[in-house]
Amino acid sequence: MIAGGALLFSGACASAQTALQESADVNPSVLARVGGFSRDRNVGVLERPRPQYATAGIRVGGFQLLPAIVGRAEHTDNLYATSRDEVSDTIFHIQPAVLFQSDWSSHYVAAFGNAHWRLHADNSSEDTTEWLVGVKGRLDIRRDAVAAAGASYEQQVEPRSSTGSPAGAASPVKYKLARFNTGAVKNFNRLRVTGKIAVQDFVYDNVRSVTGGEIYQKDRSNTQVVGTARAEYAISPAASMFVEVSADNRNFRKPQPGFVERDSSGYEVTVGANFEYRLLRGEARIGRIEQNYDDAAFGDVKGLSVNGRVTYYITPLTNISLNTARSVEDAAITGAGGYLMTSNTVRLDHELLRNLVLNAEAGYQTDDYRGIDRNDKEKRLAVGATYLLTRAVAVRGRFERLKVDSSGVSARPSFDDNRAVMSLYYQF
Repeated sequence: MIAGGALLFSGACASAQTALQESADVNPSVLARVGGFSRDRNVGVLERPRPQYATAGIRVGGFQLLPAIVGRAEHTDNLYATSRDEVSDTIFHIQPAVLFQSDWSSHYVAAFGNAHWRLHADNSSEDTTEWLVGVKGRLDIRRDAVAAAGASYEQQVEPRSSTGSPAGAASPVKYKLARFNTGAVKNFNRLRVTGKIAVQDFVYDNVRSVTGGEIYQKDRSNTQVVGTARAEYAISPAASMFVEVSADNRNFRKPQPGFVERDSSGYEVTVGANFEYRLLRGEARIGRIEQNYDDAAFGDVKGLSVNGRVTYYITPLTNISLNTARSVEDAAITGAGGYLMTSNTVRLDHELLRNLVLNAEAGYQTDDYRGIDRNDKEKRLAVGATYLLTRAVAVRGRFERLKVDSSGVSARPSFDDNRAVMSLYYQF
């Protein structure tokens, strides 16, 4: 799916979004971009510093406290993501967040937390609460060697438009998610070696049906462990080639009575390039991806792996980005092991004024299920604008259209959904 809130430029909006989107994820590869791995020739619209609209937060010794709050009003014309008898509603969002981080010349530690309340004007059964707490840190061993780690615990709610949202549920599905990530990178002149381990533990709750029964969701609870290794060689100051290998194990703990578990293991092997040439910057990799299920009842998922992001800096005020990704996702449907997800997104950002940025994006995603007869196609269009009023206040507007077409014997209902959102950001 398109990340509707991804990447906001500096100022109150960016500070608030930083606290809201902070996570335990670590990417050590980008922590040591020196020598032939530096990619800073071009500065994008969303990356450009705007000191007149930036906030320093609250200084506490060698630390920085960044509290923020975001209020949103959102209108949807298809709250339950249904193909007929659509229900419209207005949703009010309240999102407080805080980030407490070090401001040291070397090393880094941070603690963060946020909450998200959704309040519906007409359908209070859809009201939800999400929250997250976590810590992360970075150890600068040497200029050419960095290690990092992070951990978080959160409660999330699955959107009604999600591919795994069960039909007939009286309320959205809730789940808990614990994350742990650690990684390190070492540069050897032109060679850079990176390693990373990521652990995610999902715990799903059953949900009531509209008829009063219970829809079993605990079979989706699982633990995922992913290990990734990458070797990258700088062929010039502006380009490098790499080989990346990852392996994962997915362990499901509570199968639905009478059904088998979806335990699996998989791997991905890719080769690619990271570059910045004139007005282009990006990374692309291609290879093979495969997920093998322990039980023969599920068909293995395998195919071509294609991932990349390329940005074209048309002018200093306009840039366009293309993202493509392919991964194996676990199905939330009884009888299916997984599906191959392929997504493509294009986004345009334009700085109309120093404190006003316009954006537009379009996305297309396919979910190709294995083991059952189902194929989903998702199209998404969105336009938006962000306006910085002061150092502390920003306003953002966005309109988004989602169209999902599902086919096959096990298809979900196809639907359209139009959403308009107005957001107010405040950084203390």
